[in-house]
Amino acid sequence: MDGILEGVRPKPGGISMTSEHIRIVNITFVGKKDAQEILHKLWKDEYLDMEKVVSHAAGQKELFLWKVKKVAHWEHILNDKYHAALNLSQKIAYNIEQEHEVLQRREKPEQLKNSRMILELSLLKLDDALLLFHDL
Repeated sequence: MDGILEGVRPKPGGISMTSEHIRIVNITFVGKKDAQEILHKLWKDEYLDMEKVVSHAAGQKELFLWKVKKVAHWEHILNDKYHAALNLSQKIAYNIEQEHEVLQRREKPEQLKNSRMILELSLLKLDDALLLFHDL
C-alpha cells in the first residue's frame, strides 16, 4: 500500500484528518488545510488517483484513498528535463554569438568562455540524467 494516503471528507464542524494526513503535514511543513488542498490539486492535475470509500465501522464515514500515478510523474519529469536541455542549448548558442561579437571588437571573451563552459557541462550532465531517466 506504498504511496496511498487516507483522507477524510470535510465535516460540518471542520476537516477531520487521518494520521496519514498528519504525517504528510509534518514531512512537508504545510498546514492541515493546505495538505488537503494540495492533494485535491494534484488529483485535478492527474498526478494522483482518488477512490472514495465508505466506512461503516464506527458510524458512516467517507474516506478518500490517494495513490500516486507514477507514469504521469515520469512523463512530467522527463518533459521538464527536455525543456531544460533546450533552454541550455539556446543559452549556449547565445553565448557563442556574444563571444563572436566580443572577438570582433578585439576584447577578451574570458568571462563568456567560462560561462559557456559551465553551460556545456550542465548540458552534458542533464543529457546523462535524461538517458538514465529514460531507461527507467
